[in-house]
Amino acid sequence: MLIFYCCYGRAHSSVVAAALHLGWLKNTNPSLAEIMALPYFDQATARDFGRPLSVGHDSAGNEVFILGHGPAHALVERALRSAWEECGRREEEFLFVPTETCLTFWTRLGGFLSRRLGLSFPGRWLAAYGMRRSLPCLARCVTAVRSKAGLDATWHRIG
Repeated sequence: MLIFYCCYGRAHSSVVAAALHLGWLKNTNPSLAEIMALPYFDQATARDFGRPLSVGHDSAGNEVFILGHGPAHALVERALRSAWEECGRREEEFLFVPTETCLTFWTRLGGFLSRRLGLSFPGRWLAAYGMRRSLPCLARCVTAVRSKAGLDATWHRIG
């Protein structure tokens, strides 16, 4: 299965969700420094919209991607599905997981400051703060995905 954690810019919520899925965050209450140290956190640019990035394979062999769809999420998803179906992949092999529903105001503000205005220090910190507050929501999302992908759904407990 190809699992795509999707958010607007591929810089924050999709990265943290993929990190939870792959077990990169071992602690249920990570520090801001641990979140900011995640590979790919707050690194994507507008040029990365629509470009899936493979970040690893889970224990069942599913390939995990992060994807920023920009303002055209439906179009990006349809284009990716079409391209991979042309390469012989089946519809049931794709799982697109929106992570924006878990975002807080702080992550949105931090992402804007960091990615749009280039103010990395306050932006990264605010985005990480917001992601830390979003962990319970993201953990529920990832638990559902792992269950659907045939993995242990009780892997992580937040709270």
